[in-house]
Amino acid sequence: MIDQMEILREQQKILSEEMELQSNSFKRLSEEAAKAPQNEEIKEEIENLNGDIKAKNDQIANLGKQILDFVIASHDALDKSDIMQAVSEMRVQLNEKCFELEVKAADNRIIQEQLNQKTCECEALQEEVVNLKHQLSDALELVDISPVTSHMQQSPQTPNKNEEKLIQAQALKIEELKLKAAELSDLKEQVELQNKKLAEESSYAKELASAAAVELKALSEEVARLMNHNERLAADMAAAHKTSVTPRGKTGSPRNGKRESLLKKKGQDSSLMELKRELSTIKEREVIFETALVEKVQREAELLRTVEESKQREAYLENELANMWVLVAKLRKSQGAISVVSDSVSETQQTHHLET
Repeated sequence: MIDQMEILREQQKILSEEMELQSNSFKRLSEEAAKAPQNEEIKEEIENLNGDIKAKNDQIANLGKQILDFVIASHDALDKSDIMQAVSEMRVQLNEKCFELEVKAADNRIIQEQLNQKTCECEALQEEVVNLKHQLSDALELVDISPVTSHMQQSPQTPNKNEEKLIQAQALKIEELKLKAAELSDLKEQVELQNKKLAEESSYAKELASAAAVELKALSEEVARLMNHNERLAADMAAAHKTSVTPRGKTGSPRNGKRESLLKKKGQDSSLMELKRELSTIKEREVIFETALVEKVQREAELLRTVEESKQREAYLENELANMWVLVAKLRKSQGAISVVSDSVSETQQTHHLET
């Protein structure tokens, strides 16, 4: 039975190492998925890895349960004080891990809220850019040279007034566009700073996830160590029980001996049941922690993907801003063309007046 228990422990150790390697592969694929969110092969590999990790978690939990059953079945007596002390220490460690996971979950919620806020700001910037493009298009339509010159030829009495109004409107439009361009530049700088901050926070979240994985592994090793310790204690007590010989057992009353045996067996059974419940609870919480770690890695991949989308939107805003400056330059050229046409019309009118 001891050999079989050793085999189970060796299998549990091998599965833990394989799960650690798969967790590293999962993290690497999550980073690649954040860079290329449209790649279906990477998504499929991530899903397969996630399924393998969950399956190995179940296998590890089953092996731990089998080991626990072997330990309980092979031991006739256990030192209750040592067991309760070990269980108490493990309970304290598990409570500490729960608190750390809650803190990390709160950090992730804060990062998610910040990402949502930046997404709304980027959408507002895109709407603003679209409005500016519409305004520039309207302005370019207003400064079309051909209709203006034909209108001047049809009504030669009022060219100067229309011309001045049009130039004033053009100047106002240019000033408004300059202000909008300055605002967009400021917003772009703010988005860059916020993206940098989000990248730092994402890196911090990755470090937290790595630390949680290391601590979870250390906790599993501590559980294995305590189980080995309990096994050694049980073996020592079994050996002491076999070698001990009491005169009272030979000369005492059979009824008293039977009563003591029943009381002792009842106390041992209650201790075993309590230990079994405690260790089962510890295994369940360990599985919960491992599941939470996998979910945290997935959440980290989502955060990285959101940061990448924010960078793409930032690049889109930069392109729109450059296009807007090109339209402003065209608008200025159109304004210069209108001035030239206005001067030529004025010279024509003066010449006609001198001839008359």
